[in-house]
Amino acid sequence: MLYPLSYGRLCQTLYLSAASGPFPPWPPGELTLRAHLPIVQVKGGARRDMARAPFVWEVQIRREVLEDELSKLRELPYSLWREVIASPLRRSVTGRDERPYRLRVTATWAEQGSEFIRVTVTLQSSALHRTLIEDSFVITPDNRFLD
Repeated sequence: MLYPLSYGRLCQTLYLSAASGPFPPWPPGELTLRAHLPIVQVKGGARRDMARAPFVWEVQIRREVLEDELSKLRELPYSLWREVIASPLRRSVTGRDERPYRLRVTATWAEQGSEFIRVTVTLQSSALHRTLIEDSFVITPDNRFLD
């Protein structure tokens, strides 16, 4: 006899197979994966990725952190960006919400054969390193900016 468990991924259900025993309590048995018995809809209407949309204040704080870093990076000259083209820069910052974030700064050529450098700043969550928001600017050899 098979007893479904309440846990499992979408389209994969874990079942407890037991030789004997009443339900409930759970009979002794082994946990097996039966891929041919999929979950069509998650109980409670949960979304597939289980993530929620960020609140407006969270987006504003993330944007503030990103804009602050962009303003600092715009003060750096073109000659410095030529030296860091190969390796990304990383650092941790704390937002106004007292949450830690990771900043990743990469410099790449804007176009192949061009002298322009595109600087991209990515704000990531500190725990999962998931990209939350990103922005970039292009700097020219005469230290002008193109957005």
